[in-house]
This record gives sequence, structure tokens and C-alpha cells, in this order.
Amino acid sequence: MKNNRQHPRDKQRGATLLLAAASLLLLLAMAGFAIDALTLYVSRTDAQRAADAAALAGAKIFVSSGCTTSANCTAGSTQTLVKQAAEGAGAQNKVFGQYASIADSDITFPASPTGDLHDPMVQVKVHRVIPTLFIGALSRMLGGNVSGITVAATATAEAFNPTGSNLPFGTGCIKPWLMPNCDQNQPGPVNPACGGQAYLIQNGQIANPTWWNGGKGGVIGEPWTLHINPTPSQYDDISFTGSSSSGQVYKNEIETCAPEATLACGSTVYTITGNKVGPTKQGVNNLIGGPNGQDTMNYNNAPPFQITAGSNNPYYSPGTVGISQSTSLVTVPVFGGNGQLCPGNSCAQQTVIGFMQLFIDQASSGSKDLVDAHIVNIAACSSSGNGNGNGGPPVTGGGATLIPVRLVRNP
Repeated sequence: MKNNRQHPRDKQRGATLLLAAASLLLLLAMAGFAIDALTLYVSRTDAQRAADAAALAGAKIFVSSGCTTSANCTAGSTQTLVKQAAEGAGAQNKVFGQYASIADSDITFPASPTGDLHDPMVQVKVHRVIPTLFIGALSRMLGGNVSGITVAATATAEAFNPTGSNLPFGTGCIKPWLMPNCDQNQPGPVNPACGGQAYLIQNGQIANPTWWNGGKGGVIGEPWTLHINPTPSQYDDISFTGSSSSGQVYKNEIETCAPEATLACGSTVYTITGNKVGPTKQGVNNLIGGPNGQDTMNYNNAPPFQITAGSNNPYYSPGTVGISQSTSLVTVPVFGGNGQLCPGNSCAQQTVIGFMQLFIDQASSGSKDLVDAHIVNIAACSSSGNGNGNGGPPVTGGGATLIPVRLVRNP
């Protein structure tokens, strides 16, 4: 007679099938969770990169506008340009395959922790809903409608003007022109060493930090013609090596950011012999893309000054208004000497007490190689000594930026 009893192994086969199915479901869930976690991690990294780029782009407007010198970066017109720059930079960075969309409400202007108005800050938030595999499926199984998770990132950037600070300070990409601490366009306070001219920097502070306003105000936007005589003119040629007076080296220092063209507060500089007629004009035109095609800046209205791209601007289309990067923006040192420089590097050792950022308009077509420019920013070294090369490595700006722009911890 046939035995119809179920063998125990048949039950084991059924249990194994259930365990295999459950394990497969668990494995799929773990794989889905891992994919979601990796997607969110990469998207969060993308969002942070976009926020960092946007914050730095916005802070650069503080520098080019001149507002760090006048300590007036809270003006609505300045903040509007900062927002435009931040949003434009965000639109060039992708978050999970799509360009970041930054709204005006995502951009705020926190106060500096030190309360120093010379150091404005901008904060940018980037957020986007990222579609998820496991979490979306689980939500739908439970009757929900969640299809993704919002990733967000925040970045805060600061434009640091060392004026009034005791922090050591320096900057790179210096052009080989040395400015005396003399301003013939201001009524005072008078620097006795300058033959009746006014100070640019006095006791570690900017003497006249307001807008030029057609001669009714201070130094921001003030016209500045560079030529050989230190006073009553506005510069002398310098060497970064201490001995070289080669016209070719001097021209190259105008055109490029040479490694040795870095100075800090308290650094020693040397003048070089000769007016360097020819190399000055050649170097300036090669730098700014002149004599035609260079960028232009509008000084007629109160800061922020807007820069318009010329036909030779390597970064922007010709005619673009409100750009933040221009080869016409240069940095030069200011020395605290007696206003009279010796005609040669043997007796012209001078000490840096600050820096000036200029916008070069053109190299004059005259025989003296005049350089027409306007003042955009001034940074004063501390009068206490802590900012004069002491107290550790100096805070520096990157590239041709006088005022350092840096990411800081979110307040």
C-alpha cells in the first residue's frame, strides 16, 4: 500500500523558499537604501560646492565695489549686485544633474562676528529635492506621496579688509609701482612729509575713506595718474628682487602675477633706476587688453562701481555689465617714507604700510608713459605693529585680489 505521508524534507523546502524570498527582499531594500544614501551624499556635496561658489562670487562684489574701504557694504545697491553675482555663480553649478537655483531669499548678509564693518559677509543657501528609490517606494507602500528628500547646504564668505585689525596681512600679484603716503587731491589731514599734501593712511586708518563724488568726498573713485616722480605724482618703479632694474623684468611684473610679487605689511621694497618708458606702456596694454578693448568702470555714481567687459576680456562677453573679474584691477603697495625717493635702488629702501587697489583705465599715448587709473580700495596696515609682518603668517588674498575673500564658518 502506498504511503501518502508528507516527508519532513518537503516542509524544509517550503521554509527555505520563504527564507530565500525574505532575504532577497531584504537585500533589495539594503541595495535601495545604499543607492539612496550615496545619491544623497553626492547631491549634498554638489549643493555645498554650489553654495561655496555662490558665496565667494557674492563676496568678490564687496571687493570690486570699494565698500570695504568706506565700511558701507550694507547699501541696498551693493547687496543687489552681490545677490546677482551669487545667483549667477549658482546657475553654473549642478546639483544632481540640474543647475542650482538660488533665489534672493536664499541670500542673507550676517554681521561680522567682530562687528567690523570693513569685513562684510554674505551667506548663501542651496536646497533641492532629490528623488530617492527606497524611501520613495516605502512611502508609496505606506500610502504617502514622498518621492524624495531635500538636501541643503549653506556657505558664508567674508571680504576681509585688515584696516583697524591687528592681524598680520599681506597680498600677492603686486604690480611694480610704489605709492607714497601722499594725496594731492585731498585737503587733509596734511602729511608734513608730503609737502602739504594729505595722508592716504594715518595711524593705521584710511584718512579719507568716502566716495570721491567729483572731488567733494574721499578717495574711493578718486582719479590717480601714475608716472615716475613720487611727489607730487603718484608712484615710483620698484623691484621685487632687490637689485634688478631690467626693463624686461619690470614689464613682465606688470603683465603677470610673478611668484616673487608678494608683500606683507612691514615688507621692504626697493626702487629701480629709470622711468622705463616703453616697458610701462607695453606691460599695461598687455595686461588690460589695450589700447582698445580693455574693461571700463563707471565712477560717476556712488559705489558699488560697475565694471563693463571690453572686447578683450577673457572671462565675459563684450558689453557685459557688473562683472566681478577684470585684469584692470591691480594692487600696489603704499610706503610710509618721507615722500621723496632716491633715484636708484641703492638708497631707496622703503617699508610697506598699506596697499591700494586701482582700476587701470588706460596707458596714456604721451611720451611719459602715464597710466590713468582710479582708486577702488585701500587697506591700511596696523599701527600697533602686530599687522606689520609679526605674529605669524599673514592673511592674504588669492590671485590679484587685494581684499582677501574667504569662506568662514557659518554664524
